[in-house]
Amino acid sequence: WAPGLSRPSGVWYQDGRLFAVDREGVAVIDPDSGEITERIPVPGGAFLNDVAADSGGTLFVSDTRNSAIYRISNGKAEEWLRSDLIRDPNGLTVDGGRLLVGNSGDGCLKAVDLYTREVTTLACLGEGSVMDGVKSDGRGGFILSDYNGRIFRLGPTGEKVKLLDRTTPQMSCADLEYVPGKRLLVVPGLYDNRLTAYRLD
Repeated sequence: WAPGLSRPSGVWYQDGRLFAVDREGVAVIDPDSGEITERIPVPGGAFLNDVAADSGGTLFVSDTRNSAIYRISNGKAEEWLRSDLIRDPNGLTVDGGRLLVGNSGDGCLKAVDLYTREVTTLACLGEGSVMDGVKSDGRGGFILSDYNGRIFRLGPTGEKVKLLDRTTPQMSCADLEYVPGKRLLVVPGLYDNRLTAYRLD
């Protein structure tokens, strides 16, 4: 459907365009044709991982190996954040005026103010957690995936509930998608060639 990508690892859909992170930077894809209409290089990126956009269309890209976050505005990428509080960032999503970052270095979900770049900790899944997917649950909270095989819901007041544990059968939980209107959670397994859907209460 959309050829020409190099090991893509994260996507974001907004305003009729699909943004896909690969080893070179961000590819902009026409979702109707699958054609790559633009490529945005990210100079200095070591392992670009996920992408998210704010309401104005500014993109943010995590670089797990460099422990950095890049910002792309008007087709140009720049290093936006490097902090001792951000280590091995992976999953991203934008929530109003803040960027949520799955921080695998300490297994915590961080919030970065888009204006001041102040970093705060929202919740921790524990050391060794690989913070892969971060999605809104449509009710003021978030769904988080630990690549090791666990899915959590973080409530709007900070309560944390484990929804799924696939560590015993050793089924990974990579980046995920959640459709609030259908209460549908879709979880890819990176190495077991499996895409699993769950209906949440």
